[in-house]
Amino acid sequence: MPSLHLGPQSQQPWAAVIVQAEAITEAMEHVEETASAVGGEVERYAFGRWVGDDPPWAAIKEMVHLIKQTMGDLVDNKVLKQKEGDIASGDMRIIAVRVQNEIVAFAAYRLNDYEDSEHMAYLYELHVAEAYQGRTPSIGKALIDEVESKAALGISGILRLTVKVINKRALGFYTVKCGFKFVDLDASDKPMAVDDGNYRLQKQCRQHQGAQLASSAQASAPAASLTAVSSAPALAPAAAPPAAVAVSRSAAV
Repeated sequence: MPSLHLGPQSQQPWAAVIVQAEAITEAMEHVEETASAVGGEVERYAFGRWVGDDPPWAAIKEMVHLIKQTMGDLVDNKVLKQKEGDIASGDMRIIAVRVQNEIVAFAAYRLNDYEDSEHMAYLYELHVAEAYQGRTPSIGKALIDEVESKAALGISGILRLTVKVINKRALGFYTVKCGFKFVDLDASDKPMAVDDGNYRLQKQCRQHQGAQLASSAQASAPAASLTAVSSAPALAPAAAPPAAVAVSRSAAV
């Protein structure tokens, strides 16, 4: 069974955290199964200013190479160099799928970013090699499902990312297949681009957790257990992170 890392916690009852922890474990196992279906294995990294481990530079170089393959003319060497620094900085977490000694897909994210005066998780990169796109089960969807399951335990439960306006395929993946919504809208509710031609997208990953917890508790738990759930202490919010490092958040599939 894959190891479990919950990340920054939010002010939720302990029972709700347990429910979400089960969802995280299921999502991680699904990534393992999806990787196994293509003859691969999963690598997970956690490093940076709060974790203390050095970045895995060899793996990061492979990830940057994959970014170049998937984004092509959308990125130049300067952007790739910046992305390499972004991936290696801060409180970054990475889920990578390796097939025959080559990284063919990865997601890079932080669980406790800060934007628009709000704590949130942020997906910095999501890339899948062309030969592994369009498969069932979807590697990209499995990766983002794991990130969403962990983002649900954050202070706000929000997961945000940016996509280039001209990257229509990625926009369709996030909005249609994954349920993300546009953050910036004009007066007529049409999406607005920010940051040099990028759309900001986000998803509330915890929107149904309260309802799930209430219904499952009432259906299966005795009265004494319900009392214990309702009186369980709330988890303290995570401390505000240091000033954010300047990054280019551009997730593509």
